[in-house]
Amino acid sequence: MPPPGWINAAHLHSVKILGTIITEWNDGAEIWKELLKNDDNIALFVSKLTQLCVYFGFDGWLLNIENKVDETVGNIRKLVTLVDRLTKSMHEALPNSLVIWYDSVTLPGGQLIWQNELNSKNQEFFDCCDGIFLNYNWDEEGLTRSKTNAGDRYHDVFVGVDVFGRGCYGGGGFNTYKALEVARKHDLSAAIFAHGWVYEKFGAKNFLPLEYCFWNRVLPYLYLHGPSELPFKTSFCQGNGLKKYQFGKEVSSTPWYNLSLQQHQPSSGSCFHLAVLPSENQVVKYEKDNHGCMEMYMDDAFCGG
Repeated sequence: MPPPGWINAAHLHSVKILGTIITEWNDGAEIWKELLKNDDNIALFVSKLTQLCVYFGFDGWLLNIENKVDETVGNIRKLVTLVDRLTKSMHEALPNSLVIWYDSVTLPGGQLIWQNELNSKNQEFFDCCDGIFLNYNWDEEGLTRSKTNAGDRYHDVFVGVDVFGRGCYGGGGFNTYKALEVARKHDLSAAIFAHGWVYEKFGAKNFLPLEYCFWNRVLPYLYLHGPSELPFKTSFCQGNGLKKYQFGKEVSSTPWYNLSLQQHQPSSGSCFHLAVLPSENQVVKYEKDNHGCMEMYMDDAFCGG
């Protein structure tokens, strides 16, 4: 389940946030044997997943089943039934909720064979939920077929983009935008995986400018939306700070972190642009453009940090 701070920050920006049901390997296969054993188990599982969303205030589930499903007792058909029931249960409890299927287990045999496109082996799952998250090793021909197979629901096809670049178009990293560009060319949606790559690869030093460099490159391919009502106020606090301020006065001199206190963030381009891409873990060079751009200042604040 997403942490409360993530839920609050997402909803502040009118962004839906999902929990993830993920199972893997032999342990995962055994879990699904139990869940799909009978109708009572399916009904209880669907009910509890729905209750969790309602109680904790998040918006649905990503179903990521990374193990084969035993077909000897017809479990793959039962899994389709479960996805259908979960989607209907979620929509009844939370009309704007989402249930998304990850491109993994296939019909008719319950094998774990990533398709990297929407086709006859995963179409039934797509048809009974709100969308499909494609695996990352796609090509343009597969995206063309996916759009055709989705019919008028082509925006419910989320093209998987791995920022670590493992077999993904464009190689990921600071070239992640190349995969997004192709997804948009085919009028499909996108699912960016592992955008914590910047911190994981380069660490804390120079994190913010490099993070801005990453998002500047993908910004043209994102669908942005923000507040549309007045009054509107924000100090652009990111939910953390070196100190804490209230109406321009310092109220705490210690570093803090609380995403539930994040305020609305700008979507304009950052002042940081890459001049020379980083090499290994060393930032070779980045440059700053001070014309019509935004830069986060952490040494002072009006409210927050």
